[in-house]
Amino acid sequence: MAAGAPSAPAAPAAPAVSPTPGSGAVSATTGDRAAPDSIGFWEGSLLGLVQGVTEFLPVSSSGHLAIGHWLTEKEGSEAQRPALEAQRVAFDVAMHLATLLAMLIYFRNDIMSLLTTRRRLLGWIVLGSVPAASIGLIFKQTVESLGGYPLFVAGAFVVNGLLLAASNYFGVEMKKLGEMKARDSLLIGLAQAVAITPGISRSGSTISAGLICGMRREEAFTFSFLLGMPAIAGAAFLEAGKISTVAFSTSWGGLASGFVVAFASGLASIWILSRLVKRRNLLPFGLYTIGLALVVFVLWMLR
Repeated sequence: MAAGAPSAPAAPAAPAVSPTPGSGAVSATTGDRAAPDSIGFWEGSLLGLVQGVTEFLPVSSSGHLAIGHWLTEKEGSEAQRPALEAQRVAFDVAMHLATLLAMLIYFRNDIMSLLTTRRRLLGWIVLGSVPAASIGLIFKQTVESLGGYPLFVAGAFVVNGLLLAASNYFGVEMKKLGEMKARDSLLIGLAQAVAITPGISRSGSTISAGLICGMRREEAFTFSFLLGMPAIAGAAFLEAGKISTVAFSTSWGGLASGFVVAFASGLASIWILSRLVKRRNLLPFGLYTIGLALVVFVLWMLR
């Protein structure tokens, strides 16, 4: 080039590529994958209603939430799957906190009695909590991932339905809470541990186990819920960090609406179940979960 000749203008820099929301495109500046779409207000409200109604009725709230997430799942790349899974787990734990609050309010008198006239029962609750706590800590990630397989959840629904259908024929229904033994607490605790599986109802399995132990239906109902409180609280404590992460991103509306709806519908569901247990009328729930399993299978075939 001759001296003094003007130099060619520099080529303009290529603009950074912004990923489309929910697309999983790669950012040119960060190289990170786009975050998955958050759970919105109406979706959160619907899932909260599912949680509140199914948490206490013996139809498995975890199974229903797993199917609900599957049906409402946003499209995303394989790289987004861990983020979607973390969002699902965090939301589910927040909904369980809402229903735990409903349990604390409904059973407040029974809880107070544990500190005064029923201190021995408190020991049975601690003993019965060991199986679920052990399995939950050891197989936590494996159990959480099961909710992502609709066919597995459908199979668990069938098992749950058969258990409920047979519950009318369990036990002699004579034993009161004050007459419980250590083996009764452990057997009911093992039933609660099995119910960690999505599709198996915690209340249905523990009430049925109580009937097998010869407990009265009202007593089995009460112990089932008193035993469930530490398990739900423990799971929420372990996942508290995930809840705050999702909430502080973009999911406040969905979390808040889901929490309120789950709490209100949860209170109503406890009241309904307490009446149904006394009337020996759990068979319709068994038929419902078996029918739901068939629906899930058909939907899986069509997707």
